[in-house]
Amino acid sequence: MAESTNSEVEPPDNTDAVAEIRERIDAILRPAEMATDEPWDQADYGTPGAI
Repeated sequence: MAESTNSEVEPPDNTDAVAEIRERIDAILRPAEMATDEPWDQADYGTPGAI
């Protein structure tokens, strides 16, 4: 929801925040692939009981 205003204050520059959110969304949608020679360890992923 947005409300209109007659304020003369400039809107904030959210360029950095928008770029960070886009990078996070991209990382979720297209995660990096694991190298085939990289060993898989549950402790890397913080799963319960992995330690």
